[in-house]
This record gives sequence, structure tokens and C-alpha cells, in this order.
Amino acid sequence: MNRSGAAIAVIQSVVTPLLVAPTGVRRRPNAWACRPMHAHSKRKEPKSGPIPKPPNASLASQNSSRRKRSVGNPANHIPAPQEHYRIAAEKAVETLKSQSPEQLELLGDEPDGDNWTIKVLGQKLTADIRTGSVKTPGGKEVGQAWRILVLHYLAIGSEPSFGACNLTFATISGAMTYDKVYQGRVIGRLCHTAGRDAETLIKAAVALDARESDGGDKAFEFPLFPKLSLKLIWYAADDEFPPSATILLPENLSAALSIEDIVVLSEQLVASLSGKPMD
Repeated sequence: MNRSGAAIAVIQSVVTPLLVAPTGVRRRPNAWACRPMHAHSKRKEPKSGPIPKPPNASLASQNSSRRKRSVGNPANHIPAPQEHYRIAAEKAVETLKSQSPEQLELLGDEPDGDNWTIKVLGQKLTADIRTGSVKTPGGKEVGQAWRILVLHYLAIGSEPSFGACNLTFATISGAMTYDKVYQGRVIGRLCHTAGRDAETLIKAAVALDARESDGGDKAFEFPLFPKLSLKLIWYAADDEFPPSATILLPENLSAALSIEDIVVLSEQLVASLSGKPMD
């Protein structure tokens, strides 16, 4: 074999495995709070293989073929987001079976027959701790994220002494690895929606029963639950920088709620500020 032939053989031995390397499924680390994410890889068909589908091919048929490939292969199966919510709700309801009425009252909840009333962002929600049902004042079931958050708050077993709102998310023990996600999904989203200007933010904060506070160009404390508030410090845009914000959390929050709960709680606050209803 001459030199050029040897060189081609070496290149083929390196490139060929890369072209046929198997693809996998990537999961986000947070099964409770984060929705499962598929990492679909693009695969090139060889010239002699099947005719490629046109760009406008039915997305439904593509999804159908993906489902067929995953049947019988647990490694390729990702539970639907609703499954994670269902499991979390069942665990919370199980924990609430041993929660005393005295503890629920310490958390700021009010008895309402067989149910409990809990004030969330100015709205009085009704929770049935036997079934895990949480309803708005209009009688509608709240969304799954709010339902889990309410049940987890009701299940807190210690005295609710959260302390002042002095901590950023990144300074909470174990939260640093989530901080980039938190900044994008919470702070970034806030500054592109309700926090894009002062007038919009003030109107949204007032609608959620927020109290004005000190700091930045505008600051508010939001009563997420009867004994738990978050503080938002907002800075207006100028000639050089877009608007920015910081959310300050109570000092002892991580002793009562998980990191996942804190992320979702912050996300739901931003969603409510943007006008999204709880149901």
C-alpha cells in the first residue's frame, strides 16, 4: 500500500466510529421541579439508504416512531411530567396524615370544616389534606406546581421561624449547581416580563398583595405563604444595562423546603407576576 492509501485508511478508522456513535437520552437532575428533556440527535442517512423525509413531514408520525423504539427498553423511557407531580403529591399527602391541627395553625392555616384555608399571594386557597386537593376561591383546582408547593408547605413539621430575607439563591447550601438555571428561568424571565419596566412591575406586585420594601430602584416583599415571604429587589435599565433583579430568600428556608421547592416557588412567583393564574 502506498503512502496516500495508508493515510486514507487511518482517516477512515478514526471518522467511521464517530459517524455511528450511539445517541442517548439526557435527563435533567431535578425530577420534581424540572420537566424531562429529550436530547434528540440528528442522524444522517447514507446515500444508499432510505429516502429522507421532506422537511414538512408529520411531527406526529415522527413522535410515533420514537415511542415505538422506546417500547420494551426502560433506558429509553422518560416518565411524563404529570407522573413526577403525581408521585410528589402522593408522598406529601402521606406525610400530612401525621400533621397535627396545632402545627397547621402554627403555619398560619385556618380550619374550614374538614379542609384548611391558606393564603397564597393574597388569594385564599382551600386545601383538603386527606386527598391533596387544593382549590382557588372560585373552586377550581390549582395547577400541579402550586398544588405540590402548598402541600409541601402544609407538611412542614418544625416551627415556622424563617428569619429575614437576606440570602440569594446561590448562597443556600447545595444550590450553587442550580444557580445558572435559576438565573435564567427566574431572574431572566422576570426581567423580560413583569420586570421590564417600573410601571409594569408595580402594577403586578400590587395585584399579588406585595408590600413595598427598601433597596434598588424598586423593592417588594411577596407573601408566598402565611409565614413565608420572598423579597424582590429590582434595578431599572439605563443606557448601558438592561433591567436586573435579585430575589432574597429567608435565612432558614432550606431547613423547611428543598432546593427543588425553592426553584419552583420562585418560578411560580414570576409566573404570577406575569399574569398567569394559579389554576
